[in-house]
Amino acid sequence: MISAGIGQRLPAVLLLLRPQQWSKNLLVAAPLLAAHLWHVPEYLYAVLILWLAFNALASAVYVFNDALDYHSDRLHPLKRKRPFASGVLPRSFTYWLVPLLLAVALLLLLNLPRSALLAALLYALLALCYCLWLKRVMWLDVMLLAALFTIRLIAGAAVVAVQLSPWLAAFSMFLFFSLATLKRYAELCATGVQSLDGRAYLAGDASLLQAFGVAAAMAAILVLALYVNSEQVELLYEQTAWLWLIGPILLYWLTRLWSMAQRGELLRDPLTFAIGDGVSWVCGGLILGCFVLAL
Repeated sequence: MISAGIGQRLPAVLLLLRPQQWSKNLLVAAPLLAAHLWHVPEYLYAVLILWLAFNALASAVYVFNDALDYHSDRLHPLKRKRPFASGVLPRSFTYWLVPLLLAVALLLLLNLPRSALLAALLYALLALCYCLWLKRVMWLDVMLLAALFTIRLIAGAAVVAVQLSPWLAAFSMFLFFSLATLKRYAELCATGVQSLDGRAYLAGDASLLQAFGVAAAMAAILVLALYVNSEQVELLYEQTAWLWLIGPILLYWLTRLWSMAQRGELLRDPLTFAIGDGVSWVCGGLILGCFVLAL
């Protein structure tokens, strides 16, 4: 094991928590924004608390998963740099760090509606199943990853006392199934291995992953188009024509990511990549602008 001083371990612990992944938990604010409730202070506060709780839960899952994947991560060209795999931190950190993060999440969740607490507990249970078993089951792993994103939406809707829109739920499942499939496809294309260590996918599965992932992306765009054309949109927006521009922008972003993956250029999780990608920020800004103009 590589010895590490105190000065090295503090940044390593932060790296272990993967704060760059916390942006995914901003999805809990989507129901608040979709229902146009951003002007209600108590709802804003509740969503903030929920976001912090999900950050703690997600970090606990990442720490636990890294401890389980220690051996396979050491063989991966990128994952071998993770704190456990590189030896900067001992895996014994898991024994106190995971319970601490879970305790923080629970304390935060106790201040929220019971339905939000139950949704968060379901998230934690499914994430545990993913780490222990389902990440090695072909297709169930990507379906579960998509479900975990939708559970974030369910929890977000619970804290602002609104019913999750079927449109938003369907859009989320298709979109995040596509992105989860894209992650597996990109790993196969970028590494050029015959099989993904610790996963059930072989090199020959790449074309099937691409087919289902692209189909799910197109389904997400279709759901979005049907939503924009629904009566519900007429009640929430005055200039609905602007919303039609969101589909082409999102379509461009998704096709670009899939093209990069096919070329072996997408070396990270798609959403993590998007955080540092200027084109993704432009697309996100344009989509936000369309929503603002439609109000």
